[in-house]
Formats: sequence, structure tokens, C-alpha cells
Amino acid sequence: MLCMFGQSFKCFKSSSKETTIGILMVMNLFLFPYYLKLIPKASSAASIEYFKTIILASLIGSLAAIGIGHMIARNTIKQLHEFTKTLEAISIDNLSTRINPSNWPKELERLGESFNVMLSRIETSFENLQQFSSDVAHELKTPLNNLMLNTEITLSKATSIEDFQKQLSIHMEEYQQLSKMIDNLLFLARAKQNQIKINAEVIQLDKEIDKLVAFYQGYGEEMEVTIKRYGQALGQVDVLLFGRLMNNLLSNAIKYSKKRE
Repeated sequence: MLCMFGQSFKCFKSSSKETTIGILMVMNLFLFPYYLKLIPKASSAASIEYFKTIILASLIGSLAAIGIGHMIARNTIKQLHEFTKTLEAISIDNLSTRINPSNWPKELERLGESFNVMLSRIETSFENLQQFSSDVAHELKTPLNNLMLNTEITLSKATSIEDFQKQLSIHMEEYQQLSKMIDNLLFLARAKQNQIKINAEVIQLDKEIDKLVAFYQGYGEEMEVTIKRYGQALGQVDVLLFGRLMNNLLSNAIKYSKKRE
């Protein structure tokens, strides 16, 4: 609303540009007596002409400022519209979308760059989640199928307590394998997220390996595979991670080896 002064104020609606010009005109009218004091020796006609010149210059300057401000605001709003369109285009199936803030005002350029960094992190996290889900499904499929098959055989053919005990022992082995698989998958997921804290220390590697060899000796005899350790070694490792590594190595070596050392 723009209000004109007088005995009673009359207000009417106007656009933002008209409002700005009107305010400047009102200010000039109020400042007219001060303009006259600045030029006391000039004639009344000269004062009026001088005042007109000031008003005209003020109006021209105001219009120029409004035009420049409108252009800047329009460009900024345009970039915000592009930013909004990019947000609307993002979905689970389209996380690779990025914005190009190179032509943006400096005030918004950092916002665009930060937004791209955030999108990259979300995309990486989602890809890791998809990979983890795929790994879980692939690794758990075989042992679960084995458990289902053994259960069906037990229910259809087992006739004594010994048969049930034998099948339950097989199930227990599969459960242990499932537990190890889950631990390994969780370990890999944490490793990808840099959440694994490594506590390295100097140890006798051969002594740690001897413990695992003794643990797997029975499994090796069952699979007719002989396990032997040769030599000695000293190394700086994380004991838990080294044990997990050797555990997986020996387990797979025995499982997939033929009758040999």
C-alpha cells in the first residue's frame, strides 16, 4: 500500500516498482525546504528547476536500481527453480543426478556444491546397501537350502533317536556356518564404511596359526585332509582380524581340498 499525505491519508494498491518510486517522490517533497536552504541566494524559479532536476535524477537512479535489482533477483530465482527441478528428479532409481553450480551466484554456488556432495554420499551408501543385500542373499541361499533338504529327509526317513541326533548335528554345523557368514558379511560392511578399528601389535604368527590348526584338526581328519604348519614368523597385526583371516582360509582350504596335506 502506498499512502499519499494530506489532510487525510488515501491509500491504494500498487506494484513494487510504483511503490518504490512513490516513496522516493514523497521523500523529495519532504526534503524540498532543505533543498531551498542549500541555495538561499538563488531565485524561486531557479530553486524549482534545481528541485526538478534532483527529482528527475532520483527517479532515473531509482529506476536503474530497480532494473538491476530485478535482473539479479530474476537470475537468483532461476537458479533456485533449477535446484527445485533437480530435487524433484531425484529418486531411488536416479541417484546419479547432479546440479551444475558453475554459473550460479557465488552466494549459492557453495550450496550447490554441498548438495552434490550430499548426493554422492547418499548414492554410495545406497550402493553399499544393495551390494550387502546381494551378498547376504547369495551367501545364505546354499546353507538354507541344505537345512531344508536335511529336514525333509529327517522327517520322511528318520526312524530312531540316533537318526534324529545325526541330522541335528548336521544342522548344528550349518548353523555355525551361517553364524560365521553373517559375521563375515557384517565385517565387510563395516570395513567399507571405515568403521573397523585396527589394534595392531607384534605377535608370533606361527603360535596363532598353531591354535587354528589344532581347532581344525578334527574337521581335517573327517575330510581326509592333513594340516601342517611350517616355519616361524613374527608380524605386526590385529590379532582378531588375523584370526578371522586364517579361520576363513583354513576352513575353505579343507572344504575344497582333495585328500592331501
